[in-house]
Amino acid sequence: MSNVYQTYRWLYEGLWFLAGLIISFALTYKLYGQIRSDFFWFITVVSFGGFTYLRWIIFPEHSPLMFSFWVKLVFLFLNIPLFFFVMRYFAAATEVFDSYNFSFEDRSGQLVSHGIPADLFDYLKTLTIFSATVMLISIVMYQLRAIQLIFKWRQVPQSLTS
Repeated sequence: MSNVYQTYRWLYEGLWFLAGLIISFALTYKLYGQIRSDFFWFITVVSFGGFTYLRWIIFPEHSPLMFSFWVKLVFLFLNIPLFFFVMRYFAAATEVFDSYNFSFEDRSGQLVSHGIPADLFDYLKTLTIFSATVMLISIVMYQLRAIQLIFKWRQVPQSLTS
């Protein structure tokens, strides 16, 4: 019975990852040809990460990854550089949005291609701000939730306490 239950939990985790991927690509599919590929993947990964982190914060008891002390500990340390990376890339993207000029010619190295329609540009700006904000808040909330769960589920190993 326990083995079947564990299999269902991993299946549930996989389905949530699949749902997160589908939602992320559904949000960003129309931007694919209009922006640089690294910016497209940043928005897609950040929206997927925000979705996954929110799921781990809200439903930790349904995730087999969240039951492991060591997985939570690794994420606690990896989230610090991830937070600053997302913040730095988000600041660079918002600077592009603030300085974008629709009338100038195409410049190489620009995150957004020349000639993008204004409504698509507004969608890109809104999606970038929303995705990055959700991801940044989710990282901070995950840090707090992981520490809470470690003590709530009494997962501190004896080797670390003695």
